Amino acid sequence: FSPSGTLYGWSQLDHDLYTVDTTTAAVTLVGTTGLGPTGDALSGLTFGPGGLIWAESQNGLYRVDPATAAVTTNRVIMP
Repeated sequence: FSPSGTLYGWSQLDHDLYTVDTTTAAVTLVGTTGLGPTGDALSGLTFGPGGLIWAESQNGLYRVDPATAAVTTNRVIMP
């Protein structure tokens, strides 16, 4: 959940970011992350200070903009 109470979800199939309506379970696409199907399989999402989503995989740590799904690589753990 975001600090404002919005539930976000990540699709392991298409690597896109979604919001989830907690009343109806309807999902809405926020945007495409650009990681692509050959990208990292993420294992965790959390919100950090400033409202950005932090996403973790075995190969890196990413910042995800919750408004656009734009991804910034913060740290590559394994090349």
